[in-house]
Amino acid sequence: MLDRASQGDDMPTPPPPNPPGEAVDVRDMLVAHQAFRREFRLAPAAVERVDDGDRRQARRVAKHLRLIIRILDHHHTGEDRLLWPRLHHRVPERLDALVTEMEHQHEELHSLLTAVSEQVTAWIARADTEARGRLTGTLKQLFRALHDHLADEEARILPLASRYLSVDEWQELERDGIGALPKTRAALAFGMLMYEGDPEVVSLMLSRAPAPARLLMPRLAPRAYARHARRIHGTSTPGPRTAAGSHETVARRVYADLWNDRRYENADDLFHPHFSSPAAPELSGGAAKLAAIRVYHAAFPDLKVTIDQLVASADQVAVRWSVTGTDTGGLRGRPPTGRVITTWGVDFLEFDNGRIIRDWVGTDWLGTLVQLGAVQSPWTNASDN
Repeated sequence: MLDRASQGDDMPTPPPPNPPGEAVDVRDMLVAHQAFRREFRLAPAAVERVDDGDRRQARRVAKHLRLIIRILDHHHTGEDRLLWPRLHHRVPERLDALVTEMEHQHEELHSLLTAVSEQVTAWIARADTEARGRLTGTLKQLFRALHDHLADEEARILPLASRYLSVDEWQELERDGIGALPKTRAALAFGMLMYEGDPEVVSLMLSRAPAPARLLMPRLAPRAYARHARRIHGTSTPGPRTAAGSHETVARRVYADLWNDRRYENADDLFHPHFSSPAAPELSGGAAKLAAIRVYHAAFPDLKVTIDQLVASADQVAVRWSVTGTDTGGLRGRPPTGRVITTWGVDFLEFDNGRIIRDWVGTDWLGTLVQLGAVQSPWTNASDN
C-alpha cells in the first residue's frame, strides 16, 4: 500500500491546509462507496438465486461479480497511488496511526477478492450446491470486511482529504477511477452510481465529463443498470432487504442490530443513502449514523438499549428508549469514570422507501452528566452539601 520508508523523499514542501469554508468536495467518493456497499451486499443473494445446473445464469452472475471486483480493485489501487502518499506527506502525524490498520484491511480485502475470483471459476464449471454455498459464504465475509473498511475511510480519511488535498488532486483521483471503467460497460457502471447516488453530486460528476457523456449518460445509464439488475437481482429496482418490511421492523432493527449487537454491516439496510446526521455532517447513509453510534460504543462498551415504547404511522416511527452502560472508555474525550449510568431518550424516525432518511433524537443529557459526575445535580438540596 504505502511505502513509509521512502514516502515523501521526492515530494515538494506540502501546501497549507485549505482555508475554512474552502474544503474540497469529496462527496463523489461517498456515491462510489454507496454503490460498492449495495452491489456487494446483494451479491450473495444473486448467486443463491441461480439454480443448480443453470450454467448460463451462473456465467451471467459471474460476469457481474468480476466487473464489481475489477472496479473495487482499481478504486483501492488509485487510492494507494494518488491519495495515501499525498496525505502521508502532508499530515504524517495524523496518518501514521492509520497506515498499519488500513494496510491490514486492504490485505484482508485482497485475500477475500482473490478467493471470490477463484470460487467463481469453480462455480461456473460445476454450478452445484456445494460450489454455490462456498461462494456465497465468502461473499458475505467480503461484504462485512468491505463495509467496515469503507466506514473507516469515510470517518477518518475523507475529512483529511477534504482539508489537505487540492481540487485538482481530488479530481485526478476521480478521473483515474472513471478512466478505468471498461468502455463497453461505462453506462452500466455509471448507472450503478446514479441508482442511489445523491442527484446533486451525480450532476457535479457529470459536469466534469466529456460532452457526449454529459448528454447521454442521464438517459442511458439508468436504463443500462435497470436491465442489468433484472438479469442479476431479479428486479430492476434492487433495494434493501428490509424494504418490504414494516417501518416498525426497521426501527426495532436499529436498536437490536446496530446499538446492541454491533452488526454495523446492516446500517445501509436501515438508513437511506441520503440520511445525514449532525454528528457527522460530512457523511451520509448508514455511515453517518454509525459515526454517531460508535462514539457511545467506545465510551460504554457494554451499552445496551431497551425499547420502552414504540408508535408507528404511515411514514414515521416514535421510540421511547432507555439505556444502560459502564463508562470505561470516556465520553467525548473525558477521562473514564467506571460508573454505570442509566438514562433515557426519544427518537423520531422519518422513512423514505423503507429506510430511515431523517431522525430527531432527544436524550436526558442532564441526568447522564450528573451520573458521570460531570455536573452537580440541580435537584440536590443545599442542606445535603
